[in-house]
Amino acid sequence: MFEGTVKPWTTNPITDEVIVRFEEKVDRTGIHHLWTAGADPRGYGHFWFVGSMRGAHEVAWVIYHGPIPEGLNVLHRCDIGLCVKEECLFLGTQLVNVQDMDSKNRRGHGTARGEAAHAAKLTAEMVREARVRYAAGASIAQLSRDYGVTGPTMGDAVKGLSWAHVV
Repeated sequence: MFEGTVKPWTTNPITDEVIVRFEEKVDRTGIHHLWTAGADPRGYGHFWFVGSMRGAHEVAWVIYHGPIPEGLNVLHRCDIGLCVKEECLFLGTQLVNVQDMDSKNRRGHGTARGEAAHAAKLTAEMVREARVRYAAGASIAQLSRDYGVTGPTMGDAVKGLSWAHVV
C-alpha cells in the first residue's frame, strides 16, 4: 500500500452500496469492462461519489486498489476512456500520461505539436538547449527572457510538461 499523501476523496470507505451502484453501470461482456452510464465529452465515464462526479476509472481504482496518491492520475493501458477493467488501469504522473499518449500517437485529433504547432515560438533545439541551461542552474525567468516566451511556457518546456517528445 502507498504511504504518503493521497487525494482526500479517495479515502472514503467503499461500501457495498457504492459497489452495487458502480457495478450496475459496467458491461463486463467483452474484453474490456465498459462504463455504460454518463460520460464527459472526452469519452470518460462519470460516477457520483463522495458528493460530486468522479471519473469512473478513478472510482474503479479506489474500489480495486484503494486511495490514489496525490500527484498521480489513473491512466488507461488500453486507451479506452470508458474502460474500468482493473488490469487496464495504472497510476502515473501527468508527464507519464502525455508520454504514453505521444508514444501511441494519440494526441488530440492529430493536433500538431512542437515546431509544427502554428503558435510555437520555440524549436526542439531551443528546448534542448534551455533544458541543459536549466539543469545547470539557469532560472526559468532568465530562460523565458532569453527565448522570448512567457515563464509558464518555458517552465513547462524545461520540465517536460510540454515538448515531452523532445529528448
